[in-house]
Amino acid sequence: MIHGLPAVTGMRTATVATALEYLAWVSNRVDTAYEASGDLLAQMRVVLDRFVRAGLPYDTGPDGRPRFDLVELRNFVLVADQRFDDPFWRQYVMPFGKRIMFEAYADGESDRYDEDSCANAARALSPRRFRLRLTRTYDPRFLKKTQICRLRLPVPLEDSVLTDLRMQLSAPKEKDIIRCSRSAGRLDVTVDPRKVSELSCAVTYEFVCDPGRCFSKSAINLREEALALGSAEKLIRLTPAVHELAEKLVGSEADALRIVRLLWDYLHARLNIGALRYSQLDPADPLMSVLNVGWADCQLASAVLVGLCRSRGLAARIVGGFMLQHARPGYHYWAEIWIAGRGWTPFDTLGFAVTRPGDRSDWRNIFFGRVDYRARVECLPHLFTGLPGFQLPLAWHQNVSHIEGGIRTRLEDSNSGEPVFSDDVSCEVLQWDQSGAEI
Repeated sequence: MIHGLPAVTGMRTATVATALEYLAWVSNRVDTAYEASGDLLAQMRVVLDRFVRAGLPYDTGPDGRPRFDLVELRNFVLVADQRFDDPFWRQYVMPFGKRIMFEAYADGESDRYDEDSCANAARALSPRRFRLRLTRTYDPRFLKKTQICRLRLPVPLEDSVLTDLRMQLSAPKEKDIIRCSRSAGRLDVTVDPRKVSELSCAVTYEFVCDPGRCFSKSAINLREEALALGSAEKLIRLTPAVHELAEKLVGSEADALRIVRLLWDYLHARLNIGALRYSQLDPADPLMSVLNVGWADCQLASAVLVGLCRSRGLAARIVGGFMLQHARPGYHYWAEIWIAGRGWTPFDTLGFAVTRPGDRSDWRNIFFGRVDYRARVECLPHLFTGLPGFQLPLAWHQNVSHIEGGIRTRLEDSNSGEPVFSDDVSCEVLQWDQSGAEI
């Protein structure tokens, strides 16, 4: 058991080589510019051996060699820091994670990402034009058995922050497409799987992102408010236990921003940002399940914050989309909470990942009430991408790795390691004038 997380039988399938690649990724030393070198993998082997001696569980595979569970491995990084004073988190994960988070705020004259960087990150971000490339490849073995199949891609949502969206589909080829339809947050491409050589979609998006324009003094839309106060929405279940906890934490406080601060500080003290299999949550009370085990990923942490806010009458929702970092572009979830006079205000617990639970470092607040450059794709519960026409395996996990110029995220069958689908993502900042035209 990893610090309150029960082991899941049959999930220790990752080889030593896979575990080393994954540790290299967790170390934050691998990004679009730097892959896992032989030297880095050798360093990770030292770390893995040290973790095993400290109690990282493993099984023995058919070849007599160790097999690891990547969820257990990811979480053991924090366990080793907090319980055994292992240096890996503080020497690798934390400082390089800060560097990646500070990327948007770097002024070009300094590459500092020490404790003072948070003060520098308070400045406003100027508008930038981005080019985001996404290639999604499907494994036909997991597709529903039909004569045609629907390949789905996420599409950035245009709003006051993200404007001038241009999109170009490069795969499948036009001759292979039976039908193509676009709606908010998604693009569906229908093909005949028997007539295409590869089941993949590739698209390039270009747009202007201006994070400073997320605030609005207008009144909340009544339909949005009703949805953002809902008591039963997938991960968000406002049970009596959730209401009781919110009342205990907030008391008689009525100011919206101070309410969020009280909840934020509680979550920072209570949660480790790591990995948790959703099958381990109680479907009748998922939010309290997260708090009871003390582990959460970005979506679960956002869900808990949103649920507690709704329990106190604050309209709140989960949003998802792409982080527009050159070093680590990828999909992410955060929360938006309606604050009178500010509008839908973003709150992202990502800073928790580079701070220890309960410490007072300003890094925990780097995305309190603001975010850096993002391309929103989902605004739950009414705008969501959803999955295309394939069957998810009973047990699955995500595996992230470096590819040339970008990042690959694979959704894999946990039992076999086979990919259900994979996303290759790259992101770059373009030079542009104030009209949005590329220079």
